[in-house]
Amino acid sequence: MPRRPRVERLRKRADFERVYREGRRVRHPIATIIARRRPDGALRFAVVAGRRLGGAVVRNRLRRRIRETGRTLLAEKAGWDLIVLPTPGALRTSPAELRAALSGLLTQLGVLTAE
Repeated sequence: MPRRPRVERLRKRADFERVYREGRRVRHPIATIIARRRPDGALRFAVVAGRRLGGAVVRNRLRRRIRETGRTLLAEKAGWDLIVLPTPGALRTSPAELRAALSGLLTQLGVLTAE
C-alpha cells in the first residue's frame, strides 16, 4: 500500500504566533481552526489540545485522530499553515462526525473546495 504524503507539522513558537496573529478563524462545537496562507506552497498542520480536554492519554489520542483525519483531507493541498484547537465536544465524536466537521471548517476557510 503506498504511503500517503506527509503533512509537515508546525513546530516553532514564532510560526504559531504568526498564525494566531494573521490567520482566519472558524469555529464549530467540535473544534476551531485557524488558517493562514503561505506564499511558498508548503502545508503545515498542528493540533493544540489543552489540559481541559483530559489527561495526557486522552489528549494524545485526540491529537492522533485529528492529525490522521487532517492527513486524509489535506493529502493534495498546499500553501497553508493550520492550527486545530479541539473542544471537549471532540472527545465524544465518531470518526465520521470528526471528518465532516473538519471538512466543513476547511471548506469555510477556502482550504478545501465545496464538492
